[in-house]
Parts: sequence; C-alpha cells; structure tokens
Amino acid sequence: MMAADRPAARRLAALALLVSLQVWAPAPAPGTAARYTRSAAEYRPPDVTLVDQAGARVRLADELAAGGPVLLQFIFTSCSTICPVLSGAFAAVQEKLPRARLVSISIDPDADTPARLAEYARRFEAGPRWRLLGGRLEDVIAVERAFDAYRGNKMRHEPLTFIRAAPQRPWQRLEGFPSAADLAAEVRLAGSAAVAPDAAPAASAVERGRRIYRDGVPPSGRPLRGLTQGDAPVAGAQLACASCHRPSGFGGVEGGALVPPVTGPALFSGTPPAAAELLGKLYQEELSQASWTRLRAARERPAYTAASLAAALRRGTDPDGRVLDPLMPRYELDEPDLDDLIAYLRTLSAAPAPGVDATAIHFAVVVAPEVDAGKKRAMLDVVEAFFRYRNAETRHLLERPAASPGTRANLRQTWRKWVLQTWQLEGPPASWAAQLARSYGEQPVFALLSGLGAGEWRPVHEFCERTAVPCVFPNVDLPVAAPAGAWTLYLSAGLTLEARALGRHLAASAVAGRPVRIVQLFGDQPPGRVPAAALREELRGEKGVRLADLALDAAGAVTAGANLKALAGLLSAGPEAPTALVLWLDRADLVALAPLVAASGAAELYLSYSLLHRARHPVHTRRGRRRARPHGRPLLARLFRGDPGA
Repeated sequence: MMAADRPAARRLAALALLVSLQVWAPAPAPGTAARYTRSAAEYRPPDVTLVDQAGARVRLADELAAGGPVLLQFIFTSCSTICPVLSGAFAAVQEKLPRARLVSISIDPDADTPARLAEYARRFEAGPRWRLLGGRLEDVIAVERAFDAYRGNKMRHEPLTFIRAAPQRPWQRLEGFPSAADLAAEVRLAGSAAVAPDAAPAASAVERGRRIYRDGVPPSGRPLRGLTQGDAPVAGAQLACASCHRPSGFGGVEGGALVPPVTGPALFSGTPPAAAELLGKLYQEELSQASWTRLRAARERPAYTAASLAAALRRGTDPDGRVLDPLMPRYELDEPDLDDLIAYLRTLSAAPAPGVDATAIHFAVVVAPEVDAGKKRAMLDVVEAFFRYRNAETRHLLERPAASPGTRANLRQTWRKWVLQTWQLEGPPASWAAQLARSYGEQPVFALLSGLGAGEWRPVHEFCERTAVPCVFPNVDLPVAAPAGAWTLYLSAGLTLEARALGRHLAASAVAGRPVRIVQLFGDQPPGRVPAAALREELRGEKGVRLADLALDAAGAVTAGANLKALAGLLSAGPEAPTALVLWLDRADLVALAPLVAASGAAELYLSYSLLHRARHPVHTRRGRRRARPHGRPLLARLFRGDPGA
C-alpha cells in the first residue's frame, strides 16, 4: 500500500513517459492538495441584464449591490465535477447564513435555459435568496472577465467563490472548495473591521479532513484508532485513508485486492463507474478471485450521504446495507472529526486535472538557459517524434470500426491528443519561478516531460512541488537530493552520483592497504560545490584517507585563504604529493590551471565528464610507470593548450 505521495507521483509520471498513460475523462492530478485560498480584490461587474430560473430579468449590478452578504459562483448544470461540489456548499450554507444572497451564474447559458436552471435549483433545494442566472453568452463572458474567472471555455473553469460582506466592502476571492462552515466563517471574517482583508484563513474543515485522510491525525493530535479484518486494532498512519486509496482517492489494485475510488464524484454522485474504467481493472490488473467476483457483481448504489458515509466509516456498510470488504477499517471517529473528513472527501479529486480538457492533454518540456542548442534540438526531436507517433495511433484507433457503440464511446471518452509546449527559461535561476508560473498560467500542463538543464535545477523542482505537477526524467547534472519531494522523478543523481561512485573507488584503494591522499579542486558554484560535498561525505570516517579541499571563486581565484603558491605546494611532487587529484572543473577553469595540474605529482587524475561537456575520453586517467596511456596525459596536454580538437 502506498503510504506517501512520492510513490503515487512516481508511478503516475513513469506511466506518462512509458506510453501507458490513458486519461479517463478530465482526470484529477494525483496528490493535489484540496484546500482553498483567499485574496481580496476590487471587482466592478458590468452593467448587464441576465435571466433567472423563473424567467425574470435581473440587472446584475442591482442584485450584487443588495444589502447584506452576497456570495457568487460560476457554474453550469451539466458539469459533473466542480459544480456539484460548489453548489452543494451553497445548498448547505443557506441555513447558516439566512440573510445572505446567493448568486450562481451559468457559464453555459445557451444550454442552461430558465427551465434547466429551475430543475437544477430544485435538485439543490435552492431557497428564495438563491438565484441562478443565465442570459446572453457575451454578457456572461463579460461578467467572468470582470471577476477574472474567464478561461476560454467551460471545460477550463476553476472552482471560485466570491464573497462580499456588504456593499462597501471589498470582494473576497476563494479559490478551491470551501465547505458551508468555511463560507459562513469567511462571511463573518469579511464583515469584521478588525481583521485585515487578506489575512490567512484559519484551518478549514477541508484542511483538517485532509490531514485525517493523508496522515491519520485528527485536529486533537491523537492518532486515529479502529479495527481491520474484524478484530485487528490499528492506529495512526496505518489508518490513513491515503495509504490504500492513494492521495488522489482513485484507489487501484494492491496485492490482488481491489481498492475502490473514494473521490467526491465517486462517493456522492451515485453515477456508476464507466465501462472503460471497469475494463481496465478487470483485464489489466492482477485481481484476487474475491476482488474479481466483487467487481463483476458490482451494481449501482445510491449516492452516499453524510449519514450513510458515517455508517461506512464506523460500521463498514454501504448505502444499501451491504458489508464492505474486511480490509476496510472500522474507524472510531467522533462527530467533529467525521464532519471534517466528509468535508474533505466531497472535494477530493473533484476538479479536472490542470492541463486536461475534453480533447487534449498538455505537457511541457523545460529548457534552462545556456543549454547547448544541439542538445536541445536532439532532445526535442525525440519527444516530438514520440508525440507524433502517439497522436497518430490515437487517430487510428478512433477511425477503426468499433465492435459496438459502447466501445467507440469509451475510446472517445478516454483518449486525448497529446500537445507539447517548450518552456525556454531565460536569465538567472532566481527569475525562473516567475517565468514558470507565467507559462503555467497561460496554459496549465498535466506534467513536465524530460527537460534539459546546464546546472541549477532547484527552481524547477520547487515549482513542481508547489503546483503538484509531475516532472519525469529531466536531463540535469544537479538533481535536488534534499528535500527529495514527491513530484520529480530523476533518472540519475548526476554529479552527486559521480562523486559517490568515485568516493567508493578511492575508499577501496585505502582498504587495499595504500594510504590515499586526495586533493579536490572545485569551482565555488553549485556544479562544483555539490559533487565536492558529496565526495567529502562519502569519504567521511574512512581510515587511511586524507582529503583536502580547494575552492575557486567565480573569477577563478583560489578562496579560503589559499593562494596559488599554497595550491602549488599541495600539488607538488614528492613524498607528500597527492595520491589522487579530483578536478570538479569545467573546461575553461581546467585550461586556466593547466600549469599547476600538469606539474602535479598526483598518481591519478579524475575529471568529471559532465563538467567537461566536450570530453571524449574516460574521466579516470592513470600515469603509467614508463609512459602515459594514449588517452591520458596527451589529452590533458591538449586541454591545457586549449586545443579545440581535444
């Protein structure tokens, strides 16, 4: 079972790279944090007239300027993910805020006629102070633009709620899925003159429920308790829902056991699973006989309510009274913790994944500055060729005669065109975060594939952690090792791996009985500091090994009080000459220090192939007793002369 985000992200990313990724409907991003954020803004709605669910014409400015609190959302009635969650919060908040005016504006007004809006209002038991509005498409788009909510089409809309406590107060913009209790608290907060409009909200019910789901820890800090397999007590992280159902809530198959999805739509919509989803689980997974039988016998069940979900969590029964699998724990949850967990489950994976729409799934390749143009072109040629192949295969499958209408429908539901963008970074690493955020804002992506860096990569790594966007196999020399994070899968540890392997080799020489005296020279920048630190750590505590460090500053001068004379002393021949000289240098620094290195008494020289870039020979060179190997000192001599053919 997966107990953390990292395995889930790695599996997702690897699937994306290895062609086996298929997107079932607009899929949510595994592990996306379900929470909301608040910001204050001054919005000026346009002077437009819309039509409510009763067919009455409503001047929007008058509706929003009414006394008392006003809450506004953008929805459409055929939406099956975001909108039911948002509207469910409005339905529940009516009792908590009886004086508040609720306004839901359809962003699909051509389809959402007054009759459709009226039926939607009945479904959510809308009271007299909740108005659902439609009208002309151009008027609705003008309203969306005024509230910075327009995203081009309805499939890209975001979960937004806008609150104004009174006509003279600023609007509060809530991005995410606040519960009814959260909305009531936000209205009170927005109406309080003592609290700054942009103050951070207290932990919401959804945030508290998220910690229960992810970590098995309720707000009290005491670990959860419960029973599994009928009588086996479990507690704490063992009871975290995410350990089996995954952080995304999509479940899966683990050890032959079927773990059903517990996303908001799966629990609360009452919609049976799609045939394509069942097909994948039945014929593409290794199921136990019991799980196979249970899945084949699956039938429609009523949507969960708060009461029936409480019974499932505490007693292990579904809405029809059927007993759940014994592997499903029976939790000891008090009412507040149960309410928090249910509030979170309503939002879990309810939003479409960024970068996925009805027809396409978007990816990006990140290229750092100073990357060789030839390497960039070579990488992009491979990725673009694969995308062409993938899309051609998709078209072929869609054009083939289907065995049945259902099969064709499943294909059209699950397959998407893969669209690739190139995000070319410019300037220093400190500016990359803003560039990445700007590119992501213009077109969200489902994942970053491959990528190319010439040194620093941490800003890209941290962007992926913040946005929960997988980054698969970037080609970089400096992968981020600490903190490791959950969203980037590196193929190699880069320069750190080179240093660790070299450290083990040098330590083995000491074990063989030879004293090892090592001098490592490195540039005082990440490409030099990182491998030097890794080598130092690898050799820490090794008997018979002495290691001296010398760093070069950006100008190439030796730092830490050492001067060229001292360096020459360390590298001179004689009894105290270093056994090994390790150079974490690029080509320019190596050429600059040619005279000292050439005169070194070191028996062995080690160069980093990655840092030399153009080196065509093995990184480890040895000095023979009688003459140097053809690929050893002659190569260094050519490098020292600056020979372009080296």
